[in-house]
Amino acid sequence: QDGVSAPITVKGRLVFAMQPSDTDVGHAVKVVVHVQDSQGRRVETCDTLIAVAIKPQSPSMSLGGGKSTRMCHAGEVAFDDLFIDTPGAGYVLTATAKDLTGIVESCESKPFTMTARLIIVQEPRDMQVGALFAVGVKVQAANGEDVNTAAPHVSLSLSREAAGGVLKQVVNGIITKRAMRGEASFQELSVEVPGTGYVLIATSESSFIASARSAPFAVHGALAFTT
Repeated sequence: QDGVSAPITVKGRLVFAMQPSDTDVGHAVKVVVHVQDSQGRRVETCDTLIAVAIKPQSPSMSLGGGKSTRMCHAGEVAFDDLFIDTPGAGYVLTATAKDLTGIVESCESKPFTMTARLIIVQEPRDMQVGALFAVGVKVQAANGEDVNTAAPHVSLSLSREAAGGVLKQVVNGIITKRAMRGEASFQELSVEVPGTGYVLIATSESSFIASARSAPFAVHGALAFTT
């Protein structure tokens, strides 16, 4: 990351004129920083370098994409192509520059969240009661890219649409696992009650990672043979 130089030519303060909003990890984080005077007016005579970074204690310190240090013109600079690749809540950005005396001026953004979603990449198909099957779940960005930096706990549940509402059933096996490099694998699962319209639901412990639902599938009763 570039250093901070080219001191502010007029004494002022930094403010986030456009705050970061909750953003999917596949999309750019966009902010605008102003140099303002004591009355809150933009100092249009100010040209200086301003650096944007992630505040320590945020979920991740990795800020990618475009340059994080840019020249401010007429008291304004826009950062519209920065990326944070790890989902999490409580991110805060800092903006930093120097005044004429060399004193560092800085400000902080409001907290924001980086979001992602779960997808079921190995969906169950129609099966017999008690048949073993496996399911894979990944963390992905909205653009379809895998999020390998995510490691949430992922849980599976089974629902069945019925006339009276949603009927919960039991999926045998270990149904909560920690994702490694953005992926969780569930082996040796089975459904013990026959029926149609079953749906697997994958959820994360983290509210900023959206849940996923499988396509409906059927569980057929065991075949009976007579002699």
